[in-house]
Amino acid sequence: MNNFLKCVLFGSITAGLVFAGLPGLSSQSPKEAKTPKKQTEIHQINALNNSSEALLISEQYPDVLIEVLRASNKLKLTPWVQERSDTQILLTITTLQQAVYLRSNEKKQYRATEENNLAGYDGVINNIAYSPNGQQLASVTGDNTIKIWDVSSGKLLKSLTGYSNGVFSIAYSPNGQQLAGASGDNTIKIWDVSSGKLLKSLTGHGATTGGNSIAYSPNGQQLAGASGDNTIKIWDVSSGKLLKSLTGHSNGVLSVAYRSNGQQLASASADKTIKIWDVSSGKLLKSLTGHSNQVITIVYSPDGQQLASASADKTIKIWDVSSGKLLKSLTGNGYSIAYSPNGQQLAFAGADKTIKIWDVSSGKLLKSLIDYCDSHRSIAYSPNGQQLASADWHIIFWDVSSGQPLKTIWNKEGRQFCERMRQRKQRRQLSRVDILESSS
Repeated sequence: MNNFLKCVLFGSITAGLVFAGLPGLSSQSPKEAKTPKKQTEIHQINALNNSSEALLISEQYPDVLIEVLRASNKLKLTPWVQERSDTQILLTITTLQQAVYLRSNEKKQYRATEENNLAGYDGVINNIAYSPNGQQLASVTGDNTIKIWDVSSGKLLKSLTGYSNGVFSIAYSPNGQQLAGASGDNTIKIWDVSSGKLLKSLTGHGATTGGNSIAYSPNGQQLAGASGDNTIKIWDVSSGKLLKSLTGHSNGVLSVAYRSNGQQLASASADKTIKIWDVSSGKLLKSLTGHSNQVITIVYSPDGQQLASASADKTIKIWDVSSGKLLKSLTGNGYSIAYSPNGQQLAFAGADKTIKIWDVSSGKLLKSLIDYCDSHRSIAYSPNGQQLASADWHIIFWDVSSGQPLKTIWNKEGRQFCERMRQRKQRRQLSRVDILESSS
């Protein structure tokens, strides 16, 4: 439990809401407490209060949070408290609700999920990327900035500005010292991660077509960019010089990825094809066909033996790189795919508000991670493979082993949007605290 939650929890004691305040409710005037229903409600709340107080003393924090929130929710819903218009009580309840999620029908250790209430960004998130050491996560939105977050605390570390038309793709250099961001203003900017200083601004893509996707070569010496002008461009990172412009797609290029050996570069296009290029010569080596609609994104397996692609035809295909043979075709409709660092799992962010994790070898679906809010625009495995980050209107850090959310980073606009979605669809898989009445 982080310090914020502890402060909220102990603050509720000071405020007299759950622990010290609820017992006092039983000593209301005879007129206020005369109905059997009201007396029953008081006894129920006090029972939850006593349970939570005992759990607090024994430092069983997940359990105490559940009991506190059950009590506060029941208290908030009672007409006799609403009639009192006790703003301190309602304010503390609201603070507790904003501090955690509770998931129904889950083990208690997974039911309390911490949130970071950070107004760090505006709008939907286009792309996220872990730093190579796993300590940072970078994110981009249409607000023309790149945000760098501390993964452990969820704290905003830096905000990089200088773009004029939204940022759509980001990539850390292999050594983690640089961060590149591609924008709709047709520039790719390279930043020093430590200082936040702008190092270079790369240009060359056609007007209003840049920023679809970027990728560092494994040795960090080159940077490739995909563009709506039907080309892939490769720059020298040190000098900023444009080295090559690869042509051959008949429609916009949506994604690029380097093979782990650095000798090949794959590109995915709205022309429904995937092309594999020799980086040194710029020669086209293979053209993979099989998708019936635009290919949205591609990713190499860590060992470079496979290439996965996601398409608007609602399939994810896994290809053998050497032969170009199609190995597997999985069903899914969405925006982002990611191999686990060991190459054994493939995650896919779907338009149905789920993240599906498959076993690569068998094609078996291992887990479905469900978010009530919106479709995930981007996902990324942590370098150790233990966590998976997803982004849409908010960033969620998931525990891969359990499939449970660990931490959420919100912005104000995203919270409001997701709350509207919750109210409209009444999803129970990741519920807000204000529907716990049915589980008490």
